[in-house]
Amino acid sequence: MLFFLSLQALAASLGDPVDEAVAVHLTQGGLAAVGDVVEALLPPRFEVSALEGTFACAEADENPLSYQLDPLTLLLEVQDVQLVAAEGQLSLALYATLGSTGSTLTARGDCSVLTGLDEVCAVELPTTGVELHMAVELVADEQGLDAIVSDPTFDLSPIGNPLSGCTLSSAMGTLLGQDPAAISGLIAGLVEPTLADLAPTVEEALEGALGSLALDTDLALGGSTLALHLEPTRVELAEPGMVVGLGGSVGLDHPSDCVPWEAGLALYQAGWPPLGETAAGSSLAYDAGLLLGADFVDSALFAVWASGLLCQDVSDLGGAALTSGVLASFLGDRYAQTFGEGAPARVIATPRDPLRARFEHDQPPLHVDLTGLDLQVITELDGRQVQVAAVEVSADIGVGVALDGGALTTALLMTPDRFRFEELGSEYLDPGYGEGLGGLVLSLLGSLLPADLLPSFQLPYLLGAEVGGLWWIPTEDGAWQGAYALIDSSAVQPVAVPGCDAQALGCDGSGGGVEFDLNTALGCGESAGCGGEGSSCSTVAVVPVGRLLLALGALAGAAARRRRR
Repeated sequence: MLFFLSLQALAASLGDPVDEAVAVHLTQGGLAAVGDVVEALLPPRFEVSALEGTFACAEADENPLSYQLDPLTLLLEVQDVQLVAAEGQLSLALYATLGSTGSTLTARGDCSVLTGLDEVCAVELPTTGVELHMAVELVADEQGLDAIVSDPTFDLSPIGNPLSGCTLSSAMGTLLGQDPAAISGLIAGLVEPTLADLAPTVEEALEGALGSLALDTDLALGGSTLALHLEPTRVELAEPGMVVGLGGSVGLDHPSDCVPWEAGLALYQAGWPPLGETAAGSSLAYDAGLLLGADFVDSALFAVWASGLLCQDVSDLGGAALTSGVLASFLGDRYAQTFGEGAPARVIATPRDPLRARFEHDQPPLHVDLTGLDLQVITELDGRQVQVAAVEVSADIGVGVALDGGALTTALLMTPDRFRFEELGSEYLDPGYGEGLGGLVLSLLGSLLPADLLPSFQLPYLLGAEVGGLWWIPTEDGAWQGAYALIDSSAVQPVAVPGCDAQALGCDGSGGGVEFDLNTALGCGESAGCGGEGSSCSTVAVVPVGRLLLALGALAGAAARRRRR
């Protein structure tokens, strides 16, 4: 059975879960920075190849219309991407304009009431406003974080006449006069289906990114195994921004009987840390913060202590028997003279006090206080075991934390200046022997607590943005340590987008015929004129650009899909 450390009671004991362990915070400023990242990712240009084909405007057309649209470039200019947390939701709003470079349309043949067309038109999609809105809810459940994304809404301002310099331009003007949203509605109708899978795609991306906050790892501690587990227990989308809190557990399969672990461990019980736009107790604004609870760290250290890892009875070093000759290099000449070279020896370490964590500014941000480690040196003399020395060891072991790519890596810092030795007297050694034991202690701890003992923590992927600046500020009560950072989007590059083949509607190969009733679109009936009372179909140029508009709409849809990817 695994034993767990508790943060619920006044003292932690093996067997209870951890409620408040780690907090991840994106301020409103940080969310705005993520919006800048999204804005920087969107490509400004989409190259579109030529489009040609035929179009039967009516069954009576003897010579169906043939057309050719020369290559053009769609231009996307993102004005703003807003990401805001409020009222339990994360709202995304994208504001942009869509236009195109100039091109040429050639049309020849018959189209409904128009026969013998031979036209060359200038084509340029007018600059048009585009908006995309969606909302995200985050819920913590047994499997981690569940992202619930609303279906996106796509709004396109009315598009003006894309044709000029030809009769067809007048026909297009007539159509827009009757319905200013005719073209934009057509394009929106093509774009919206392409957004159908956007919500599940965003859900998957968010859950994958935030899922990296969870941690399940096993650490070998001598003959025991320490199991670290973290999972989301708190999600908040409100004025402070986006907050994800994680609870955890520290499992130990074989607690040792060499230390009194049943007594438990006193905790801060401080609750979640206060969060705002500035780092704890300072005026320093930040974008992203990772806060580590002292109770959780103390509980993990308590498990290390309870495992008996520091309970050592050393009778050999590196596979060789420990003798007085080996210890003489640490304890000096008097010891060597008294015990000679080959007398069997032992070093017994007994940790009376649990390890405790302490937070400080800058590096190393985490300190592990080792106190009450009793060290006895026993050597055989005249056929009997004698206690040569007794020392109480204390130490300040640093835990360095560095930002390496997308992860926070940790390393133990153990140097002689971090250790103190209180000599408890010896009839075989001269005063000062405690310092001589320092090298031996460091050697023992180095083998028991390797520098790579602690795990790394993967940071959420931020779409290519870099974490710039990382500073550490603990709360005044010492219950939480905060790592604060800025999000730098300056190096984010737009997504590389291949060209589109306009021949395939939607740029994904989904071509095919298009039904388009031009007479109905223009209001032309068998007995009625076009465009209103008193007008005549014979005096109105009918628009032979049904597939052209669909192609332009498909290109806009392709732009939306490329942005999504």
